[in-house]
Parts: sequence; structure tokens; C-alpha cells
Amino acid sequence: MLKVGITGGIGAGKSIVCQVWKCLGIPVINADEVASIVMNTQPDVKQQLIALLGQAAYDNGLPNRAYIRGKIFADAQLLASMNAIVHPAVKAYSAAWWQQQSTPYALKESALLFETGAHKQLDLIICVYTPLAMRIDNVKQRSRLTDSEINAIIAKQIDDNLKMAQSDYIIDNSGTKSVIAQVLDVHQQIVERL
Repeated sequence: MLKVGITGGIGAGKSIVCQVWKCLGIPVINADEVASIVMNTQPDVKQQLIALLGQAAYDNGLPNRAYIRGKIFADAQLLASMNAIVHPAVKAYSAAWWQQQSTPYALKESALLFETGAHKQLDLIICVYTPLAMRIDNVKQRSRLTDSEINAIIAKQIDDNLKMAQSDYIIDNSGTKSVIAQVLDVHQQIVERL
């Protein structure tokens, strides 16, 4: 089975593109969702995060995302320390997920495939491209993040051109081409590689 990554900057529309793949019967694992699962359910991860960030990191047993975001985006060392706690648990969860799949290929959705080095464990990479202004508008429509929070997240991600240069396929989500047609085309190309 091929392990295929799908990446793109915040607000690029990765999740919408992944919905098309799911309609084709291709399983998708989302790195952010897995991080939430391990932060919510693994007691050792919770304990380490509370030790690192303080009791306010959890509210009623659930991660206090606004508090955590405020702490880690203001402190690169704190972000690295948090990633050192969460990423190994995400990697272990993801490894078990890959083993359960029986399709010819499956997708891992992550905005940070290249930044975390996760791309090295994948066979192919798909990048979803959306112009920056559209991405920022998309994030504002779906979240309560401030402009400074959005810009801080964007600053932690590598440039779209670098992502596209390192990717095997590009899905243009700028509104000028049919996303469904592009996904069907990439799906066919991947199937032909098998």
C-alpha cells in the first residue's frame, strides 16, 4: 500500500479536498485530529503537557486550545518541547492506523508534513495550493483566530512554493479549476503507479 501525504498551508482547503478522496473510498488520517485524540485520551501526554504548560493547559479534562496556542506561538522553545511530547504519540497512533488499512493507498493530511519531517515516511506528496489572501479569508470564516494568530501560524509553515516544489502532485484550489476533476486525475495517476 502506498502512503500518500496531502499538505498545504492553513486555510488551503486540504480537508475539503480530502472529502473528495473519501468519496472515492480512500481512507484519510488527519494529523491535527490525531494530535487532539492523543492529547485528549493519553494520560501520559496530558501529564507531560500540564507539567510543561501548567494546569491551565486543560479545562475540565480537555485541552484549552486558546491557552496552549497563546503559550506556544509566543515561545519557540516551548513549541519544540510540546512537539517532543505530542509528535511521538501521533507517530505511534498513525503507524497503527496505516497497518489497519487495506486499500491500495491511503492519505495522511497534515499542514506540517515537511516542517515535521513526516514526508520522509511517505511515498508520494500532494500539495493543495490556494493563494495566501484566500487562505486567510478561509481561516477567518471558520475560526475565531485573530489576524496576529493567523499570521503566527503562517509564519511557522514553509512557503507554498517550497511545498509545491517538493510535492509530486498539486491540487489548485484557487477557484479557477474543478477540484473534483483534479482529484480524479491525481487518483488515476496514483492507481497507475501501483
